[in-house]
Amino acid sequence: MDRAFQKRGLNPEQVTSLERLCYLGSRAFGALSYRPDLGSGNHDVLVALQEVALAKEVKETQEGRYEEVFPAFLKAASSPGGARPKLTIGIHRCDPAQVVIGDWASLAEYDPWILKVDVNPERAYGRIEHAFALMARKAGLRTVETRILDDAHDGVARSHFAIKRFDREDGKRIHMHSLAALLERDFNRNETTYEELLIAAKRLTGDIAAAEEFLRRAIFNYAAGNCDDHAKNHAFLLRERGGWEPSPVYDLTPSRGEGHRNIHAMIIGVGFDGPTERNWCRLGETVGIPAEKTRQMIRAVYDAVLEWPTIAADCGISSQRAMEALDVEGVKALLPP
Repeated sequence: MDRAFQKRGLNPEQVTSLERLCYLGSRAFGALSYRPDLGSGNHDVLVALQEVALAKEVKETQEGRYEEVFPAFLKAASSPGGARPKLTIGIHRCDPAQVVIGDWASLAEYDPWILKVDVNPERAYGRIEHAFALMARKAGLRTVETRILDDAHDGVARSHFAIKRFDREDGKRIHMHSLAALLERDFNRNETTYEELLIAAKRLTGDIAAAEEFLRRAIFNYAAGNCDDHAKNHAFLLRERGGWEPSPVYDLTPSRGEGHRNIHAMIIGVGFDGPTERNWCRLGETVGIPAEKTRQMIRAVYDAVLEWPTIAADCGISSQRAMEALDVEGVKALLPP
C-alpha cells in the first residue's frame, strides 16, 4: 500500500487512516466498504492481508487454467521481504484448475479464495500450512477448505497454498472482527492472553461452545508450535441471522516465536506457568468449561498432532522437512499422562 502511495507522489507517513481505508474501498475483508474508493483506479495492486503489487501489464482480471495464469502473477508479485505475498483469487466450483485473479466477484461460478504465493519451493511452506490445516481438522478445530495449487515453470515446481474465504458466502459479505480490534489491542505488543480470549468469546457470543472452540485452539497452538498466535489471528463473524460466532482458524503454521525461543505471542494467562493439563483445566474453568471436557480436548488435540508424520507425508512433505517443522518426539514429552 505504501508503494502505491509513493507512486502517486505521496509520503506514506502523511497518509491518514481514513485515506488508507478508502484505498481499500470495496476490497476490504469482512462486510465493510469505504467511500470514496481511492483504489478503484489502481487495480494493478491487490490488497489481501498484505500488499501484493502486480505489474501494470497484468490486467484487472485474468481468467484461465492456473498453470497458464500463475507464471503471469508470479512474475508480477512483489518481493515478499520475509512474508509470503498473498492474492485474492476465485476458483471455479466445477473445475478447480480454473482460476481468476483480480475482480472475480462478477463471475457467479467462482468461489472466493486467498492464495499464498510459493516463493521458496525448497521450504514447502504451502504444503506445511495445508498439512497444518488438515491436522487442525483432525483435532476438532473449526476449519475451512484448503488446497494446494501446483504449477511449474522455468524449471521450478511450486506449490501454492489456497484457503477458502470465510468472509464471503453466496456472494454476500460477512462482518468480521479480530480479537485485537474488539479489545483495541496492538497485536504486535503480545499483551493479550488466552484467558481474555475465552472471556471475550463467551461474553460476545453468549455461548460456552465458542469458549470451548478457542480453548481447543489454544491447546493446539501450544502442542503444534504455532507461536504466531497473536490477537489478530483470532476472529469472530457476525452473520445476517444475527449472533456472533468464532471464525474458522487461519494462519496456522509452525513458528518458533520471538527470538526462536518457542515464546508464544499469546500467553495462557496471568499466573499460568506453562501448557500443563492442570493449567488448561484451570483456564477452562475460568469460563465454566468442566475439567473433564478440557481433558477430552487435550487428548483429541495431541492424538491429531502425533499423526503429523503421516499427514505431512500424505501432503508431499519430506520426512526431514516435516521433522524440522514439528518435532513429534518433543510433543510426546509435553503429552499429559
